[in-house]
Amino acid sequence: MVCIFTGWGRLTADTTLRHLLRTTTQQVRSDVFIGAKEGSAQYLANYDIYFHPSDREAFSMSILEAVMAGLPVVASQSVADAMGSDLVAETFVAGEADSAVEALERVLAGFTSHVADGVRRRQLVADNYGIENTASSYISFFQTITSCGRVNEN
Repeated sequence: MVCIFTGWGRLTADTTLRHLLRTTTQQVRSDVFIGAKEGSAQYLANYDIYFHPSDREAFSMSILEAVMAGLPVVASQSVADAMGSDLVAETFVAGEADSAVEALERVLAGFTSHVADGVRRRQLVADNYGIENTASSYISFFQTITSCGRVNEN
C-alpha cells in the first residue's frame, strides 16, 4: 500500500480528487493533516509520497521537511516555481483535480526512481536551506544594503 501525506487545500477538499484517487489507484491511503504538527519527521516516516495541494505558496517548510524525509513531492507548478529549485518530483496545474491525479500516477509509476532521486533533492535542501547557508545569505544581504550609504536628509 502506498501512503500519501497531504495538507488541506481546495483539492483535498474536492471529492473529485478523492474519487479519482480511489478509482485509478488500487492501494492508496491518504491522510489529510491541518495545521502545525510537532515531530513532523515521525509523521512523514509513515508515508511514501507528500502531496502539497496549495495553488500558491511563497515558501513551504512542509515541502522542505518532506524532501528531507526522502519523500517524492507532488505540488502545483506555481508552488514548485516559487520554491526556486528542483525539489518537486511532479507538478500539476493548480486547482485541477485531474492534473493532480495524473501527477500522482506519474510518481507511482516511477516510484523507485523518484525515491532514488530523493538523495539529490535532500542535498539541494542541505545546500540551499541549511541554517549556515541561510544565515550567510542574510549577512551578505545586510552588508550589501548597509554599504550603499544613506541619502542625505538635509
